[in-house]
Amino acid sequence: MSYKSPFLISKMAKFQPVLTFDPEKTPLERVVEKLNTVQIPAMRSNSEKKKISDKFWKAIETDIEQYEKHINAKDPFIKTCYSKCPNTCIQKFDKAYWSFITVGFKGRKFISAYKMPAKIVSITLIFLAGLFKMIRANQDGKASFYGNVITAANQILLMVILVVDGDYVMTIPRIAGFLVALAIMIGIANNADEEGVGI
Repeated sequence: MSYKSPFLISKMAKFQPVLTFDPEKTPLERVVEKLNTVQIPAMRSNSEKKKISDKFWKAIETDIEQYEKHINAKDPFIKTCYSKCPNTCIQKFDKAYWSFITVGFKGRKFISAYKMPAKIVSITLIFLAGLFKMIRANQDGKASFYGNVITAANQILLMVILVVDGDYVMTIPRIAGFLVALAIMIGIANNADEEGVGI
């Protein structure tokens, strides 16, 4: 008989399938079960935590109300601007609206500790780019090379923020803004004289 260490046995046990005859629960069933067992901590009536907790449960209540309103609608697009479009087209072109109008689902925004600092950095970059462009325009009436470098960097940053939020359509103007800034930088570099691209 070959020897197997307890460590190896415990590792192998993790890969063994758990045999169960219970049917797999739907997401709705799991949520109902969770709501029946969720522990609500005692909070002071005037605490900030309670205010946010109440806001959370009101949002859940609104989501359920929207679900009940939309889930049984036979033709939800009949009185909208998409009334002549097939559902598959709406789903691909405007998935957020399609999800909301069919089942009342509202997508969640991306939450991160880096999101607000990224927005502050973006605002700072907009200010700096504008400053460089104004200085160069008042010097000799030309376009600012470094102002457009900062603008291009800011367009990339804003595009990343929109992508993580799932707002893909609004990334198109950011891509266009980056390409415009890049084209201006190339034009400045190609037409620069002995003094270089300047500020």
